[in-house]
Amino acid sequence: NWFQSKWFVRGISLVFAIILYIFVSTSVNPNEQDSTLPSQSSSLHTLDDVPVEVRIDDEQYVVSGIPEAVTVSLEGAPGIVTPTVIQRNFTVYVDLVDLQPGNHTVELQYDNIPEGLNIYIEPKTIDVAIEERATGVFPVTAEILNREDMAAGHEIVQYSISHEQVEITSSQNVIDQIGMVKVYINVAEADESILNREVPVNV
Repeated sequence: NWFQSKWFVRGISLVFAIILYIFVSTSVNPNEQDSTLPSQSSSLHTLDDVPVEVRIDDEQYVVSGIPEAVTVSLEGAPGIVTPTVIQRNFTVYVDLVDLQPGNHTVELQYDNIPEGLNIYIEPKTIDVAIEERATGVFPVTAEILNREDMAAGHEIVQYSISHEQVEITSSQNVIDQIGMVKVYINVAEADESILNREVPVNV
Protein backbone atom coordinates (compact mmCIF):
# COMPACT_ATOMS: atom_id res chain seq x y z
CA ASN A 1 0.00 0.00 0.00
CA TRP A 2 2.93 2.34 0.72
CA PHE A 3 4.27 2.04 -2.81
CA GLN A 4 0.88 3.00 -4.11
CA SER A 5 1.21 6.38 -2.31
CA LYS A 6 2.88 9.01 -4.47
CA TRP A 7 4.22 10.84 -1.37
CA PHE A 8 5.96 7.73 -0.12
CA VAL A 9 7.58 7.15 -3.50
CA ARG A 10 8.68 10.78 -3.62
CA GLY A 11 10.20 10.52 -0.15
CA ILE A 12 12.12 7.35 -0.99
CA SER A 13 13.37 8.97 -4.21
CA LEU A 14 14.60 12.00 -2.28
CA VAL A 15 16.48 9.81 0.22
CA PHE A 16 18.19 7.87 -2.58
CA ALA A 17 19.08 11.11 -4.36
CA ILE A 18 20.74 12.49 -1.22
CA ILE A 19 22.68 9.23 -0.67
CA LEU A 20 23.81 9.20 -4.30
CA TYR A 21 24.94 12.86 -4.09
CA ILE A 22 27.02 12.20 -0.97
CA PHE A 23 28.58 9.09 -2.53
CA VAL A 24 29.54 10.85 -5.76
CA SER A 25 30.94 13.91 -3.96
CA THR A 26 33.10 11.77 -1.69
CA SER A 27 34.40 9.64 -4.58
CA VAL A 28 35.37 12.61 -6.77
CA ASN A 29 37.27 14.52 -4.05
CA PRO A 30 37.71 12.38 -0.92
CA ASN A 31 40.31 14.76 0.57
CA GLU A 32 38.50 18.01 -0.12
CA GLN A 33 38.62 18.91 3.53
CA ASP A 34 42.43 18.66 3.44
CA SER A 35 42.95 20.46 0.12
CA THR A 36 44.41 23.54 1.84
CA LEU A 37 47.21 21.57 3.53
CA PRO A 38 50.70 21.58 1.92
CA SER A 39 51.99 18.41 0.28
CA GLN A 40 54.27 16.32 2.49
CA SER A 41 55.68 14.00 -0.19
CA SER A 42 59.12 12.57 0.55
CA SER A 43 62.27 14.06 -0.98
CA LEU A 44 65.67 12.37 -1.44
CA HIS A 45 68.97 14.23 -1.89
CA THR A 46 72.46 12.68 -2.17
CA LEU A 47 75.75 14.37 -1.23
CA ASP A 48 78.92 12.73 -2.57
CA ASP A 49 81.60 14.70 -0.71
CA VAL A 50 80.78 14.65 2.99
CA PRO A 51 84.02 14.65 5.05
CA VAL A 52 84.57 12.14 7.84
CA GLU A 53 85.59 13.32 11.29
CA VAL A 54 87.84 11.02 13.37
CA ARG A 55 87.32 10.99 17.12
CA ILE A 56 90.41 9.64 18.85
CA ASP A 57 93.28 10.80 21.05
CA ASP A 58 95.46 12.01 18.16
CA GLU A 59 98.34 12.85 20.49
CA GLN A 60 98.73 9.17 21.28
CA TYR A 61 97.47 7.32 18.19
CA VAL A 62 97.43 7.55 14.41
CA VAL A 63 94.74 5.98 12.24
CA SER A 64 94.75 4.69 8.67
CA GLY A 65 91.86 3.50 6.53
CA ILE A 66 89.60 6.54 7.03
CA PRO A 67 88.13 7.78 3.72
CA GLU A 68 88.44 11.50 3.06
CA ALA A 69 84.74 11.70 2.17
CA VAL A 70 81.65 9.49 1.98
CA THR A 71 78.29 9.57 0.21
CA VAL A 72 75.31 10.64 2.31
CA SER A 73 71.65 10.43 1.24
CA LEU A 74 69.02 12.43 3.11
CA GLU A 75 65.34 11.49 2.88
CA GLY A 76 62.33 13.26 4.32
CA ALA A 77 59.94 16.13 3.80
CA PRO A 78 61.29 18.75 1.34
CA GLY A 79 60.94 21.43 4.00
CA ILE A 80 63.50 19.56 6.12
CA VAL A 81 65.78 18.09 3.44
CA THR A 82 66.42 21.33 1.53
CA PRO A 83 67.70 23.50 4.43
CA THR A 84 69.78 20.57 5.74
CA VAL A 85 71.47 20.17 2.35
CA ILE A 86 72.10 23.92 2.06
CA GLN A 87 73.44 24.44 5.58
CA ARG A 88 75.31 21.13 5.84
CA ASN A 89 75.67 21.58 9.58
CA PHE A 90 75.54 17.85 10.29
CA THR A 91 78.60 15.70 11.01
CA VAL A 92 79.61 12.23 9.87
CA TYR A 93 82.20 10.72 12.18
CA VAL A 94 83.88 7.54 13.34
CA ASP A 95 84.31 7.09 17.10
CA LEU A 96 87.55 5.30 17.99
CA VAL A 97 88.01 6.67 21.51
CA ASP A 98 87.44 3.39 23.34
CA LEU A 99 89.35 1.15 20.89
CA GLN A 100 92.82 -0.27 21.43
CA PRO A 101 95.61 -0.37 18.82
CA GLY A 102 94.95 -2.93 16.09
CA ASN A 103 92.61 -3.54 13.17
CA HIS A 104 88.91 -2.81 13.61
CA THR A 105 85.72 -2.68 11.56
CA VAL A 106 83.73 0.33 12.69
CA GLU A 107 80.42 1.93 11.77
CA LEU A 108 80.13 5.50 10.56
CA GLN A 109 77.86 7.64 12.75
CA TYR A 110 76.29 11.09 12.48
CA ASP A 111 75.33 14.14 14.55
CA ASN A 112 72.90 17.05 14.15
CA ILE A 113 70.40 15.40 11.80
CA PRO A 114 66.94 17.01 12.22
CA GLU A 115 64.14 14.87 13.58
CA GLY A 116 62.03 13.30 10.85
CA LEU A 117 64.96 12.94 8.45
CA ASN A 118 66.38 9.57 7.40
CA ILE A 119 70.11 9.37 6.64
CA TYR A 120 71.93 6.69 4.63
CA ILE A 121 75.75 6.60 4.61
CA GLU A 122 77.81 4.76 1.98
CA PRO A 123 79.93 2.96 3.00
CA LYS A 124 78.21 2.20 6.27
CA THR A 125 81.24 0.48 7.82
CA ILE A 126 85.00 0.81 7.22
CA ASP A 127 88.15 -1.07 8.20
CA VAL A 128 90.66 0.99 10.19
CA ALA A 129 94.07 0.40 11.71
CA ILE A 130 94.96 2.13 14.97
CA GLU A 131 98.64 2.44 15.86
CA GLU A 132 100.56 4.20 18.57
CA ARG A 133 102.06 7.51 17.49
CA ALA A 134 105.84 7.61 17.08
CA THR A 135 108.35 10.30 16.11
CA GLY A 136 111.69 10.00 14.33
CA VAL A 137 114.42 12.49 13.40
CA PHE A 138 116.00 12.14 9.95
CA PRO A 139 118.79 13.97 8.09
CA VAL A 140 117.79 15.87 4.96
CA THR A 141 119.83 15.58 1.79
CA ALA A 142 119.53 17.69 -1.35
CA GLU A 143 119.62 16.35 -4.90
CA ILE A 144 120.32 18.72 -7.80
CA LEU A 145 118.32 17.95 -10.94
CA ASN A 146 119.14 18.84 -14.58
CA ARG A 147 122.63 20.19 -14.02
CA GLU A 148 123.35 19.67 -17.71
CA ASP A 149 120.53 22.01 -18.66
CA MET A 150 121.82 25.08 -16.84
CA ALA A 151 122.53 28.19 -18.89
CA ALA A 152 125.92 28.24 -20.58
CA GLY A 153 128.74 29.34 -18.33
CA HIS A 154 126.92 28.51 -15.09
CA GLU A 155 127.60 25.76 -12.59
CA ILE A 156 126.78 24.74 -9.03
CA VAL A 157 129.41 26.16 -6.69
CA GLN A 158 127.82 25.56 -3.32
CA TYR A 159 124.42 25.20 -1.75
CA SER A 160 122.87 24.96 1.70
CA ILE A 161 119.50 24.00 3.08
CA SER A 162 117.79 25.70 6.00
CA HIS A 163 117.02 22.51 7.93
CA GLU A 164 119.50 19.66 7.95
CA GLN A 165 117.11 17.47 9.93
CA VAL A 166 113.37 16.99 10.06
CA GLU A 167 111.10 15.44 12.65
CA ILE A 168 108.51 13.03 11.28
CA THR A 169 105.51 11.83 13.27
CA SER A 170 103.41 8.85 12.23
CA SER A 171 102.90 5.28 13.36
CA GLN A 172 105.93 3.28 14.42
CA ASN A 173 105.39 1.01 11.42
CA VAL A 174 105.71 3.97 9.02
CA ILE A 175 108.71 5.43 10.87
CA ASP A 176 110.53 2.10 10.56
CA GLN A 177 110.00 2.05 6.79
CA ILE A 178 111.52 5.48 6.07
CA GLY A 179 114.77 5.05 4.13
CA MET A 180 115.71 8.66 3.38
CA VAL A 181 114.45 12.21 3.35
CA LYS A 182 115.31 14.40 0.33
CA VAL A 183 114.65 17.75 -1.27
CA TYR A 184 115.00 18.13 -5.04
CA ILE A 185 116.26 21.34 -6.67
CA ASN A 186 115.64 21.74 -10.40
CA VAL A 187 118.26 24.01 -11.99
CA ALA A 188 117.18 23.62 -15.63
CA GLU A 189 117.89 26.89 -17.53
CA ALA A 190 119.13 28.58 -14.34
CA ASP A 191 121.20 31.67 -15.24
CA GLU A 192 121.51 33.30 -11.82
CA SER A 193 121.84 32.38 -8.17
CA ILE A 194 118.92 30.60 -6.57
CA LEU A 195 118.02 32.31 -3.31
CA ASN A 196 115.51 31.15 -0.72
CA ARG A 197 113.67 28.74 -2.98
CA GLU A 198 111.09 26.72 -1.06
CA VAL A 199 111.00 23.05 -1.99
CA PRO A 200 108.89 20.21 -0.54
CA VAL A 201 110.40 17.53 1.67
CA ASN A 202 110.12 14.05 0.17
CA VAL A 203 110.08 11.00 2.42
